Formats: sequence, C-alpha cells, structure tokens
Amino acid sequence: MKRSAVFLLAILSLPLAPGGAQSSLTAKETRRVLVIFSQEKGHPAHDLTEQGIREVFRSNPVFDVKLYIEYLDGARFSGPSHAAAVASFLRSKYAGHKIDAIVAVYPAAVEFLLEDGNGAFPLVPIVACAVPKTFAEMLEDSPSRRQITGVIIAENTGGVLEAALRMRPGTKRVALIAGTSRNDVYAEQIARKGLEPYTGRLELIDLTKLPMEEILWQVASLPP
Repeated sequence: MKRSAVFLLAILSLPLAPGGAQSSLTAKETRRVLVIFSQEKGHPAHDLTEQGIREVFRSNPVFDVKLYIEYLDGARFSGPSHAAAVASFLRSKYAGHKIDAIVAVYPAAVEFLLEDGNGAFPLVPIVACAVPKTFAEMLEDSPSRRQITGVIIAENTGGVLEAALRMRPGTKRVALIAGTSRNDVYAEQIARKGLEPYTGRLELIDLTKLPMEEILWQVASLPP
C-alpha cells in the first residue's frame, strides 16, 4: 500500500500551474485526493488500504492532503445503469472541488473511471492500486494510458498451490471458488492461469459462478 502512496506523492509534487514551484518557507499546499474503492464500505481489505493511505499522507511534510472517499459497492450493485448513475452523482458532488489525483482500488474502480467516470474527472491522474499484471497489460492500449500509474500485485497462484501441496502431498483435487463481480472475474482469471501447469496432475473442481447456497452444499460434499 505504501508503494501506491509513494507514486501518488510523486504525482502531487507536480506544480498546479506553470511556474508554481513553492518556496520551502511557505505554508504547505493543499492537495485533494479522491479514493474510489471497488467494493462496499467496511470491506476489510479496503479498510486496511485506507489506513495505509492516511498514514503516509499524515506524515507527508510537503502537502496538506485532503482525502475524499467513495465506494462503488460493485459486489451488490452492477451494470451500465448503476455505473452511469454513480458517475452522474460524482460529477455533481465534486463539481466545485478540484481533484488533483485519484486512487482507484482494484480493477473495477479503474474500469469505472475510464469507461464511466472520465467525464466527471477529465485528465485527472489515476493511481491504480492492487491491480494484477494481466489487467495492467490491458491498460497499455488505453487512450488514457498517459494519465495512469500504479502498483501491480503479485500473481502467485502457483506458489500458494505448491505450499499447499507440501503440506498435503497426497492432494489430487483442487476446488476453485470465485464470485461474479468484476474484481472476482479478474481474480478467477489469475487463478486459472496459475493452475494451467497442473493440468493432468490435479483434478479441478470448478465451483465458480454458483449461488452461495450451492457453493456451501458443494464444499460440504467435496471428496477427501
């Protein structure tokens, strides 16, 4: 998380206007940073991410950073109409506030900004936080590529599976569980890619895209 904040501090260090370099004797300049989380408020990972962002900015000697926090709640609400409604709401809410940078947490938040929220925050630098390598590679072809930077998370499905196999060397089956939100879809793609080298060695039990009741029943019925 701190690496994302370091990227963001570098962006915030750019002058607000040509010739806007500041003397070390003047008061700290104010920067406004909007953090957009992909999931709902109270999501454990989001809480830790916000804590890390606040800790870094609180100790920053150069800028007085004012944070604005928004949640897309993508696991419960999705679809074009919802995205359009959120974009319209944010456009109206922040119409009188100059946002200097945006932190987009998880791929869904990045996609929202590029596809629906770009009109609300045109040309505002975006720091993509916690996005997988495969998603970052897709951004290379984006028309907005020049305004995006960020931190790529490790894709280590193979390492996790190898650790599990060392603990349970007789394992013959692996169950894959994933949700249906946009973030879950990317996580599932990463997991499937990491499982490819084990084709023929391990049987894959696919429990993705199922209702929760069905997943619970299937998990309770898994073979040893």
